[in-house]
Amino acid sequence: MSNRSLFCIHNLSCKFLDYTASRQKHYRANKRTAVSDNPYKELFLLGGSSFYVYYSEMFNQILHKKVKTCGDWNTSKAAVDAIVHLIPKGSIVYEPFTNDTSKSHIYIHDHGFKTVSHIGDFYKNPPDFNFIITNPPFSEMLRCLSRLFELGKPFVIIAPLSLIVRNYFKQYRDKVSILIPTKRIQFQRAGSNDRSPFDCIYVTNLPMDKLIYLE
Repeated sequence: MSNRSLFCIHNLSCKFLDYTASRQKHYRANKRTAVSDNPYKELFLLGGSSFYVYYSEMFNQILHKKVKTCGDWNTSKAAVDAIVHLIPKGSIVYEPFTNDTSKSHIYIHDHGFKTVSHIGDFYKNPPDFNFIITNPPFSEMLRCLSRLFELGKPFVIIAPLSLIVRNYFKQYRDKVSILIPTKRIQFQRAGSNDRSPFDCIYVTNLPMDKLIYLE
């Protein structure tokens, strides 16, 4: 993580500690017992507070900025293999977020499916297809979800675990299912063997239980 990101996290931590100290002072002034003498424990007890939401949102922004600025995080073969069984036979699978170094569409094709990528514009003029598997840029997650439901086709996407607590995701909670991988999803990056520093999930609109643990 960059020095700038660490500095931002440090500032947030200081703000939280200052916030907690002010709460302790308020409790004592009113002769009430503080929630906790441990500010880090209180962080979890304050789960519904506006400050907690602010803290979480700011941390997510730092994470997403870090992911966005350190190169392409391409879908690995293992990430495709874990969900390819969900694709109906005979499907034309669209992978809209590929680049010159990604191979996700090749991994899907290796399972016997016709794939389309590098064709059309996902947001304006997509090609003919009847299933989507993709790993969209996390910074475009809201826009991507909106477009997916606009298209009305079955999909499975990779998303950061933090998606489930973001405010904009509330409108989709009853429309999607969450698939939990057996282990952390890894990505492919040109010239790097670094392992993923964050947890991800699969999100789908296929008719199934709301929470599925993949085997």
